[in-house]
Amino acid sequence: MKKRVILLALAVCFLLTGCGGSNSVDDESAGSEEMVYTDTVSVTGGDIRGYMEDGVSVYKGIPYAAAPVGELRWKAPADVEEWDDVLDCTNWSASAMQSSQSAFMCYSDEFIISEKTYSEDCLYLNVWTTVQTSDNANTGSASDELLPVIVYIHGGAYTSGGSSCEIYEGSEISKKGVVFVSINYRLGIFGYLSTSELLAEDASAGNYGMMDQIKALEWVQENIAAFGGDPDNVTIMGQSAGAQSVSLLVASPKAAGLFSHAVIMSSNAIVDQSLATSSERAAAGDKATSKYTLEELREMSVEDLLKIKWKGDGKVGSCIDGIYLTGSYEETVASGLANDVDIMIGMADNTDTKAISTQTDAWFYDYCTSKNVDSTEGLMGALNYQSLARIYAGNYEGNVYIYDFAHMMPGKFKWIYGTFHTSDVPYFLNNFSDNRADYWTDADYALGDIMSSYLVNFAKTGDPNGEGLAEWEENTGNWNYMQLDTACSMQMLGEEEIEKITAYHDGLAYLLSE
Repeated sequence: MKKRVILLALAVCFLLTGCGGSNSVDDESAGSEEMVYTDTVSVTGGDIRGYMEDGVSVYKGIPYAAAPVGELRWKAPADVEEWDDVLDCTNWSASAMQSSQSAFMCYSDEFIISEKTYSEDCLYLNVWTTVQTSDNANTGSASDELLPVIVYIHGGAYTSGGSSCEIYEGSEISKKGVVFVSINYRLGIFGYLSTSELLAEDASAGNYGMMDQIKALEWVQENIAAFGGDPDNVTIMGQSAGAQSVSLLVASPKAAGLFSHAVIMSSNAIVDQSLATSSERAAAGDKATSKYTLEELREMSVEDLLKIKWKGDGKVGSCIDGIYLTGSYEETVASGLANDVDIMIGMADNTDTKAISTQTDAWFYDYCTSKNVDSTEGLMGALNYQSLARIYAGNYEGNVYIYDFAHMMPGKFKWIYGTFHTSDVPYFLNNFSDNRADYWTDADYALGDIMSSYLVNFAKTGDPNGEGLAEWEENTGNWNYMQLDTACSMQMLGEEEIEKITAYHDGLAYLLSE
C-alpha cells in the first residue's frame, strides 16, 4: 500500500505547472481602469497593443499560428490569420487543452493554472520588454543595440501547463536587460497523437507540439526586433518537459539557426530520455483510436478526445521521424549532429531533505536512487555526460555550464518537500510570488538576484559570469559544477564518487573513450 501511495504521488507530480485563462478574462494589472497602453506594434498578422506596468511593456496572447482546430487538428501549425483592427494583447490566452489543474502538495497557486481556461485555440505567446515599442519599432535599431532574447517553454509532462503560470512572469527578468518570451504549445493527445492515417498525411505526425515550438521560434526571428530583441541572440529555456523540449530542439535540424544558447532545467536527455519512432507512435495511436476514423476524430469534441485512453507509446514528447528528429538527443549529440549552442544545465537536489520527497529531481531519474550514488553526486555526475558526449563527437565549440540548485524554497512544509522539482524557476527569473510573501527572506531575494544575473549574462554571451558573481567554471567533462545556494561556489566530484557513477552508467562507457 505504501509503495502504491508513493508511486501515485510521483505520477501526480509530473502533471505540473500550468495556469492561464482566456482573452476574455481580465488580468489583475491589465484589467484596471488606470491601464496605460503601449503604442501599436506591427507583427505577423497585423497590429497589436499591450500595456505598461512598472516600466515594462507587456504583451499577452499574441497569436503566432492559426488556431489548430477543425481540419487543422493534428496538422503542422499554419500561418496566423491576418486581422484588421489593432489586436488587444493585454490578457492571457487560453492554455492548451488538458485536464483541469489544481494546486497540490508544495505546488501552490503560482505553479498551477488558476483560471481553468483551456482551448485547442492555444497557439499564443507573451512578450515582456523594457524597450518602449512604437509603430515603427521594427524598422529601427541596429543589431548591436538590440537586447538578447529568452524564450521560455513551460513544463507539465507534455500533458499540462501553460505560459500564463505566475512563475513564468517575465517582468523582473526583463528589467535586467533581456526581452522575455513565453509560449504555449499543443499538449497530450492534441500535440503528440499519431495514427497510420495521420502518418500517411505527414511523415512527422506525432510531433505537433514540437512543430508549434519551432513555429514560435520562427515568429521570434521575424518579429522580436519590433520589441527591441535581437533575433541573432536567442536563448531557449525550460524546466521538466520544457527542458526535454529544449534538448530536442538542440537535437533538431529543423531548429538550426533559431537560437544560440539553451538552458535545460531538471532534465538530462543524455541518460534519461527514450524516444519512440514515428511508426511506434502511430501503432500506439491506432490501438487507442481503433473505433474511429481520422475524419471522426477530427470532428470529435475536445471533451470526448480527452476521454480516450491514450498514453502515447509509453514514451513522452516527440518521436523520431527522420525530419524533425533523426535520433535521440544522446545519439544526436554523440554523433556530432546536434546544433552547436552553449548549454546551461542543472537539477534541483534534495540533500538536506529529512525524508526524501516525491517532488525532488532525485525521484524523477532512476539513476539517482541507486544505493551506489547519493542524490547530488548522481545528479551532477550524470549531467557531466553532456560534456563527455560533445567531447566524444569532437566538433562542438559551445560551452557547457552545470549547476546544482540546493536551496530550499521557503514554505509551510519545506523540510518535507526539500529543494523540489521546478523550485529553481522563480530564482532564475527573479520572480517571487505574493503567495509565499510570509516566507520569503533576504537570502531568497539575494539568491534570486544572483541566479537571474547568471541567466542574463548567459543569454547575452553564452557565459554566465559577470562582475560581483562567484566564478562559474565551464564544465569540460571534468566533473565540476556550480552549487547554487545561499552561498554559490564551484564543487568537484571526488575520484571515488566518479568511479561509482561511471560504473552505474556503464551503458555510456563509449563517451569516456578517447
